[in-house]
Amino acid sequence: MSYSLIVLPAVAEHLTEALREREQRETRRALIAEIAAVFDKIVERPRRFPVAYAQVHRALTPRFHFAIFFEIIEERAEVVIVGVLHQRRDPALWPKR
Repeated sequence: MSYSLIVLPAVAEHLTEALREREQRETRRALIAEIAAVFDKIVERPRRFPVAYAQVHRALTPRFHFAIFFEIIEERAEVVIVGVLHQRRDPALWPKR
């Protein structure tokens, strides 16, 4: 089953902030590519990622150490990205953002 990807507007804003923090253009491109690759893996097989809290799953980026939090909406075949947070930050912050 193929899932659609929904990124909440607040998440998109936080990703934009994270990109602005990267000074070098190559680093920004690499971060975008890495997050896009993990998004692709999530929509292919979202249940392969562990549950982090209630029905929220977590996927990790390997190089830049971001945690991507998402929910699976089976009835609409959607994956909703509800948070993207650097792993050095407190994971309890993502629901508040």
